[in-house]
Amino acid sequence: MEYRKHIYAVILIGLLSAPLFYIFPSASNVTLYLRALAGAPETAIVGNSVIRAVSKCDKDKRSLVGLLRSGNSSILDMSFGGQSIEYTANMAALVAKNSNVKNIIIGLSMPSFSSFDNMPLRDLIFFGLSNPSLLNSTVRKRIEEKTGVFAGRMAFGQKSFEYKGTRYPSYEGLKYRYFIKEKEAMPCPENDGYDMEFVEAYYHRVYSYDITDRAVAENVALLASLNSSIDSHSKRLTFVFMPVNHQLIEKMSPATVESIKHNSKAVAALLEGQGIKTLDLSYMLPNEDFCDRWCACGHLCYTGRQKVASRIYEYISENNDIGN
Repeated sequence: MEYRKHIYAVILIGLLSAPLFYIFPSASNVTLYLRALAGAPETAIVGNSVIRAVSKCDKDKRSLVGLLRSGNSSILDMSFGGQSIEYTANMAALVAKNSNVKNIIIGLSMPSFSSFDNMPLRDLIFFGLSNPSLLNSTVRKRIEEKTGVFAGRMAFGQKSFEYKGTRYPSYEGLKYRYFIKEKEAMPCPENDGYDMEFVEAYYHRVYSYDITDRAVAENVALLASLNSSIDSHSKRLTFVFMPVNHQLIEKMSPATVESIKHNSKAVAALLEGQGIKTLDLSYMLPNEDFCDRWCACGHLCYTGRQKVASRIYEYISENNDIGN
């Protein structure tokens, strides 16, 4: 009998504490969120893997953040691979609560505008409670749209696709069927890729999307809510469009380049219409300044990181010195 009482007690405690599971973010992100709120640097940067990536062929392994540090004592790095605009905006809003941080650099990639409402439920609830002024999705919206309460919509880049008569698998399938082979086959110095039919198809997939899709408008609205919610007198936001390997794409598919140019102008105009000024570095780098070219992710080799770091530092210094 006593044994049963203990079992019932454990079950009851589990049921009562279950809602708390969804209030706290994913365990893998907790350290990052705590660092956002407690970090000491006056400058923070948010964004995807472009911020941290280096080439295996680089002699100088300093990341973009490391090169920016050459002009500043320290920078709080809040980036991680695959960071969506939802995470980027919410991370920026979170780090803005840190009284030490004065400048926040927001790295944007054009492909990220094609997806919205892809957060796990726990992070969605956490950010909803932490950043109520941002135009995030909601649990109610997921229920009404029947998109999946726990995961939301499937990200555009996660879906399978067809290009020039070939059917390509979802992102998980691409990693095992193509990405591993490309990474293993990459020599030094790096080239454009091994299976160039796949490379062309994936660039087309990542960069060619319908600019009128509601995800684009939702991401723009989210960034606008971030911009308006930050006190410009105490914090400075710098929105940066990261470089696109237009030379490689032009060589493979001129039509894809035209799609990129069209989408870039359209998104920039939408942001400008919301009062967001951007530093557009989309077309500043040649093909040889990119690494991991096969993944269409905009990773930069040392020369590319050096140029981008210098331009960002110059831009911020022209308007408001980093750390002041």
